[in-house]
Amino acid sequence: MKMKRTTGTLITIGALALSQLTIHAAVIFDNLVTPNDQGYQVNKGVMGGGQSVAMGFVIGGTSQTLSSVVLGLVGSTSPGFVVALYGGGNGTTPGSLLANLSGPASPSSANYYTYTPTGTPTLEANTTYYIVAACQSSDGNVHWNLGAASQNPGSSGEFSTPTMFYNTGSGWLSDSGKASMQVNGAGLSPVPEPSEWAAISFGVLGMVWVAKRRFMPARA
Repeated sequence: MKMKRTTGTLITIGALALSQLTIHAAVIFDNLVTPNDQGYQVNKGVMGGGQSVAMGFVIGGTSQTLSSVVLGLVGSTSPGFVVALYGGGNGTTPGSLLANLSGPASPSSANYYTYTPTGTPTLEANTTYYIVAACQSSDGNVHWNLGAASQNPGSSGEFSTPTMFYNTGSGWLSDSGKASMQVNGAGLSPVPEPSEWAAISFGVLGMVWVAKRRFMPARA
């Protein structure tokens, strides 16, 4: 009975210790407002030639895996609207494409629209990224709503400086406004303290000991 009790205790401690390294969902950046028809005009831009629009944000002290982006939008019925994640080109403007995001291509009514990456792009800590919106259809026209001037509680990211950009085909130009956007991700818990590492190590060693005892051949 004592052996079973010890085994159960070690397994429990090990599981609790390893839970320190689990993935946690998080709102990285959020300045969403109630969807409306006010905002930045997005039409056939640099991801297909007109005006593309980008909004920047800075990751906090923990690296994240991008899971989704929510935008406040209203537009025409068939704009061929596309969204992508860009890295920083020179620290102040969008640079290179990192991941395309899939979602509604015809955000007609004023609403929140969710876009998800085709892969699992990593957002490095203390790094600036940009969400870029464009229309691939020549008659596409979408308004990316004006967002809140400050981030909402619970967000771990910050506005970039500058925050907004637009591109009419001759390079990115900055703007003082802000667009409505929420960026969601998942990241590892912060690096454990020394005492937490000790608990994790004890838990792992305990689980190894239990496994060895279970598979150890019986002595004659």
